[in-house]
Amino acid sequence: MNWLSVPTSPGLLQKIERGDMGCALGLVFEVATLVGIPLFKQDTYPLSKQVEQIRNKVALLPQRIRAQTTSVDDDF
Repeated sequence: MNWLSVPTSPGLLQKIERGDMGCALGLVFEVATLVGIPLFKQDTYPLSKQVEQIRNKVALLPQRIRAQTTSVDDDF
């Protein structure tokens, strides 16, 4: 019984297992989902925390090394 929405063969599944670059990406994603392999790691560390950490590190640098901030007059 074929659970995939596209026709597959044992040979095609073997190519996917070997990492053959000739396999359709959508099919590889579908097979990975069916067998429970996570393809993307969920970002558990939000961007705002990363920005805060970087700002804290920059604040430790001597004043002469920090980039000069200029205010932009965008009031038209």
